[in-house]
Amino acid sequence: MPHDDSLTIRCGIRKLPGYENNLDAYAVSESENVDVATSLNLVDDVGGADAVRRVVIELNYVSNPFPGFKAVIDRLGEVACNWEKVQTLDVEMRPDIGHSNSHHASVADHATDIIEVGDALAMMFSEASKLKLSGTCVNPIATALYGRLSGWYTDQLQELCSIYPVVLAHDRPFTQLRNVSIQGEGIPGYQPPHMATGSLESLTLDGFYNYHSWASFAPDGDSRIVEFPKLTGLSV
Repeated sequence: MPHDDSLTIRCGIRKLPGYENNLDAYAVSESENVDVATSLNLVDDVGGADAVRRVVIELNYVSNPFPGFKAVIDRLGEVACNWEKVQTLDVEMRPDIGHSNSHHASVADHATDIIEVGDALAMMFSEASKLKLSGTCVNPIATALYGRLSGWYTDQLQELCSIYPVVLAHDRPFTQLRNVSIQGEGIPGYQPPHMATGSLESLTLDGFYNYHSWASFAPDGDSRIVEFPKLTGLSV
């Protein structure tokens, strides 16, 4: 087992001969041409998969991330361990910003994929207490998927770092968060998800401009007085 206790999985579409500079050709063939590059074979060969504490998923795609995510999930499912010791899940989505469709994927068209992938990742890494959600640009698909994934951890998550607005499908508050960093850009009037303030030690809210209020931190909705008894770092 490597000294590092993390496992990095890189996924992307293969370059087709003769189409190296043709993004439309990539988009057409994206669902059939997925490469998963990972150190998983080495980790599994030495029986060290159960020692992995951090999983990093880096996904490169043109406009549809779900074939890549499903390939990653399938590959992880081939390993004879249950991943219950993973504490940190780090996901980075990298759409090709040069492709005309990369920002216009429809959440409605991928609603089933969002549920399937978000739920599969959450169930696979069911004990995670830290989420880092990043990418090269904000887009509706990433926002919806990350919101679905985050919503599974409201009762256990201690750290949440996201360059995307976190939008949950339910109204359950995060109850154990200690360190939070969320970007609010991309959704006018966006408010962060509800979270208990008693455990918060560090809070960073970027890009909220004039839309931000403290209602997300007020259990009764009255944001005139909000207490953060353990907070040592604040950036708004």
